[in-house]
Amino acid sequence: MPYSLIKRCLLLAALLVLAGCGAVDKTIQVAANAVDVITPDFILPGPDEVEPEASDDAEAKAMKIDPRIRRQYELALQEMQDGDIERAIASFDAFVSKHPDYPGAALNLAKLQLKNGQTDDALLTLEKCVAEHPEYAAAYNQMGIVYREQGKFDEAADAYLSAIEADSDYALAYFNMGVLNDLYRQQPVVALDYYRQYRSRLAPDAEDVEVDRWIGDLQRRVGTASAEVAP
Repeated sequence: MPYSLIKRCLLLAALLVLAGCGAVDKTIQVAANAVDVITPDFILPGPDEVEPEASDDAEAKAMKIDPRIRRQYELALQEMQDGDIERAIASFDAFVSKHPDYPGAALNLAKLQLKNGQTDDALLTLEKCVAEHPEYAAAYNQMGIVYREQGKFDEAADAYLSAIEADSDYALAYFNMGVLNDLYRQQPVVALDYYRQYRSRLAPDAEDVEVDRWIGDLQRRVGTASAEVAP
């Protein structure tokens, strides 16, 4: 196994360890989140994000988030941040049961169940989430992570591809397909393509130095392999 490939394996392993012991981050950290960091998924818009032009319009009023719903969600997030896993699971479970229209809450529930060793429950949560919200790429992506960790690489690939089908700009799914094909399926050409697609979907000013290194390494490996088989 090439030394650079070993380095990537060690880096991903380190990120997984950090995911279990680090503080909850309210922002999506792209590379880290792709390997399963517990990150709150904020799906409730802030008060300044929903401003109906006519306050007496019934449809506009329906767009407003009930403050009680927001408070329930914030309490569950606080428990999540405090590391009270059992209570947070109970709170998110109750929230999802009462408010199934918020897929981000279901994703957080699944992530907490995984952190608590409840893999089967997490998969059921995610399966129900994508059945009700087939457009929610993040849930498919999380399913892919679970399947990958179980060694079910075909199922993981299907889940990541479902995420891409749901949202072709969802960068994490391309990243995870790159990881899957690079480190697990040993398909460097395919991995290189997905890493490039992942990079092309980041914000123009975003950086991912580590993935850029992986791309350079794979380009050298693919080029070397092509030279070896050339007539």
